[in-house]
Amino acid sequence: MRNRRFHAFIFLVVACLCSPVSGGALAQSKFRSDQLLVMPAVGATPASVLRFHQSHGAQVLRTFNGIRGLQVVRLTHGVTVEEAIDRYQRSGLVEYAEPDYEVQALNTPNDPRYLECTQWALHNMGQGGGTVDAHIDAPEAWDVRNSASNLVVAVIHTGVRYSHEDLVANMWTNSADGSFGLNALTATSNPSDEDGHGTPVAGVLGAVGNNAVGISGVAWRVRIMACRALGSLGNGNVSDIITCLDYARTNRAAIINASWGLNEPSDSLSNAVHSLREAGIILVAACGIAPTKLTRFQSTRPVIPSTTLSRLPSRHAIRPGDQKQLWRDPG
Repeated sequence: MRNRRFHAFIFLVVACLCSPVSGGALAQSKFRSDQLLVMPAVGATPASVLRFHQSHGAQVLRTFNGIRGLQVVRLTHGVTVEEAIDRYQRSGLVEYAEPDYEVQALNTPNDPRYLECTQWALHNMGQGGGTVDAHIDAPEAWDVRNSASNLVVAVIHTGVRYSHEDLVANMWTNSADGSFGLNALTATSNPSDEDGHGTPVAGVLGAVGNNAVGISGVAWRVRIMACRALGSLGNGNVSDIITCLDYARTNRAAIINASWGLNEPSDSLSNAVHSLREAGIILVAACGIAPTKLTRFQSTRPVIPSTTLSRLPSRHAIRPGDQKQLWRDPG
């Protein structure tokens, strides 16, 4: 049996970072047809970049000053993404211009037994035919520490049902407007979970423990910041993800849970992640679940950001028998 010091270390990491990964595999990457992500070149004046945007009928929707001035740009009607990228790259005014790729959720399992909260992952005694000790040793860790109430953890997903009886006491509140976070899809401060995916993620890491209600989170006390970047089908775009990452950084989250991914490299996402690292924020990304029926090409594609950025903590889900959790093509 591992010693208590190791258990404490596992708890401190897992308590705020753990969320199972499951769901369908990422399809061939898509991107928005009406906007780009543009990084102005070093030395290019804001005025010159703005004039270039305007000369082509483009509109700057958002500028991330904390990410080296990265911009989300809306294209004029009739201009393709490929044409626009070529124009920007030839202008000499940008470091890069790239598509606003689609991001897909890597979600918690929807198995009824999981939703019934048997919680073998916290303490596996072989229940239901599982493998004894295939768990995170939560009881041993709780003897050392069961609260992370001083930490703000941002959950970037489909939002969080912040009225849930097992979460309401652990929700972070924005002192400026009293909200529980951000909805990047609607540009509002209402990050309510309309799909039911982000809420279980928040529950695994931070449902109130020892209160005789529902389940116990790995951390019994923690401050959960809700950030909605994915829609009801678990899809979103890089620009919305970056908006949430920037919100979490600006509002001093200590840890960010990222249960989503994409297959195409994004310099914009990479720069956003580096801005978190410079701010001392830990981002934990899903490493992805490979389906059993992928083409040879698809099976070798990395899941970004977990497989492309150095020293980025990643995690994978397992089944009760200590096997990797795999998505199976129903066909």
